[in-house]
Amino acid sequence: MSSGTPKIFRNDLSFLRAIAIITVVLFHFDVAGFKHGYVGVDLFFLLSGFLMTDTLSKQKPFDVQHIVLFYWKRFRRIIPAFSVFILISWCIVWLLLGVKLYDFSKNALLSQAFLSNFYYYKSIEYFSPSSDLNFLTHTWSLAIEWQFYMLFPILLYLQERLLPKKSIANAIVLILLIISMLLLFLHYSKFNQSYSFYMPFCRFWEFLLGAFIYQQRDFITRRFPTKNLSTIAVCSIIGLVLVFPISNFMLQTEWSPWLIIIVLGLSSICILVHQEFSFYAYKPILTLANISYSWYLWHWFILVLSTYFVPNPSYLYQFAILLLTIGIAYLSYTFVEFHPFLKKKKSLVALFLSTLICCGLSSRERFVKWIIGKERGTIFHFFYAYPRYEMPFIKQFGKNHLLSKNHFSSFDIHSLKDFSEDQANYLLIGDCHAGMFYYTLKQLADEHQVNLIQATADEVFPTGNVQTLYPGSKSLMDFIFDEYLPKFHHQIDKVILVANYSGYTKSELKKFITRNESYFKKYNLPYVYIGQTEKYKIEFPVLVSMVNEYQLNYHDFNLFNKDKVDQFLLKELGSNKYIRLKSLNHLTANGMSHHYMYDAVHYSTIGTSYYKNLLLNSLFRE
Repeated sequence: MSSGTPKIFRNDLSFLRAIAIITVVLFHFDVAGFKHGYVGVDLFFLLSGFLMTDTLSKQKPFDVQHIVLFYWKRFRRIIPAFSVFILISWCIVWLLLGVKLYDFSKNALLSQAFLSNFYYYKSIEYFSPSSDLNFLTHTWSLAIEWQFYMLFPILLYLQERLLPKKSIANAIVLILLIISMLLLFLHYSKFNQSYSFYMPFCRFWEFLLGAFIYQQRDFITRRFPTKNLSTIAVCSIIGLVLVFPISNFMLQTEWSPWLIIIVLGLSSICILVHQEFSFYAYKPILTLANISYSWYLWHWFILVLSTYFVPNPSYLYQFAILLLTIGIAYLSYTFVEFHPFLKKKKSLVALFLSTLICCGLSSRERFVKWIIGKERGTIFHFFYAYPRYEMPFIKQFGKNHLLSKNHFSSFDIHSLKDFSEDQANYLLIGDCHAGMFYYTLKQLADEHQVNLIQATADEVFPTGNVQTLYPGSKSLMDFIFDEYLPKFHHQIDKVILVANYSGYTKSELKKFITRNESYFKKYNLPYVYIGQTEKYKIEFPVLVSMVNEYQLNYHDFNLFNKDKVDQFLLKELGSNKYIRLKSLNHLTANGMSHHYMYDAVHYSTIGTSYYKNLLLNSLFRE
């Protein structure tokens, strides 16, 4: 992914670069044994820190002029392939998936400004379904790399001016910086995984580790036993190769900061001992290392694009797509990355500005509706407008529904105590799927003299002592089950629970259901679960557009077998405590429209209204 080219050619660094890009690509292709292949990006960061220190250390004298020159060289190295990639991708999205053009253009602008990591931290999770459908999710790492490029020369400049070269103080300062940022990374990995993933100061320790290895390589290497250097190198390489399949079986979670530390530790040893094994120079390895930047740019876009047209790919098809990404990367490396014309100042600036103008125009709603045509434009308007300002549920954000980034303190606790004396009081608890039903349930509640109280949050199952990535969501459920219901259960007439059940294993669901059954029995509280909702592999409005244009089948894009989830939950809960929702099969015959869902997994209010009669009979008519 790193686009830097070392001034000194070392085959061991090329080997590590090849390992890094292979693990990242195979992780994205969901290849067995590479569940933690995202660590390859961290390896890129380490290599970039090493190589950039090498580049800057050779600037004599190292002054402000050379810092500016460094920025220009980095820009000239990164932008040609990146801007060409953006322009070609923009054309493909416009022609094939016009409804997605606005989202692509907005993300492209942020990517070209090297700010996409901040935006993705605020809006999506890297391991969530929404990121799987973003053509430019992977550009977060380019943003962090550029942010490092901006700050690192200044750090080296201060280091050279304030500290004696090759002094102990020099090494100590760098070690303290690495340790402090590493501790920050570990802290947020535990309490705010998204922050530790996207924020630059949680990642800069990896670059600085590479810088430290470069600056102290001679001092450290002298401490290794000379006779055993090749043995140490072989052991580190074997460990590096085996750590991915081993971690696949030993680690239960997707995100593991300790695995990152292990991989970078083994890679650091490999760099320090600097053994030039013959297999390092194996041509396929060197080729993959050379095309790694272009491969990183293109592989994710092609993979996401294929998801929209082939929802259930065979292994042979996936292998063909993998080969296609390699071929495109090779063409980009050969004809774009180092093309003399694109290195000229005027042509480079023109290329960069053209991508900004193109994406800037198509990040305007009116322009997109004009350029994609009337039929696509109608669907796009709903796809764009509903989640931004037409969804009634928006008013609940941060008050009665906690988003993933919201702190528990923002929740309106007083609304939970707004009981009615002359009406039944129903409590709605659950995740965002519970939240999306609120508007329809509220309409039914008002029509039937029921006071509906809402306590919902992102990515959390409605039960006590639940584990989730988001502190606010966990705190809300802990409050509901540990404090609120024990104190006010006598004023609650019914509890309605909703969750994305398909996001949990059978054993987890059984545990949650058993726990809730015991809990509600203790307080003699009636309760009912609203059933599993539908989920699709791509955004439903986009799917409707593609069905119209390419005669695709809705049901090929179902993310899972909804009937199996329903059957399991019905068996565990019984029909009196589980409301089974109809599937799309029953609705398409009645003229299903793009308004049914506003993304791949959430109903709109129009979508939930399809279940109005079912909810009325199950919840409000005793």
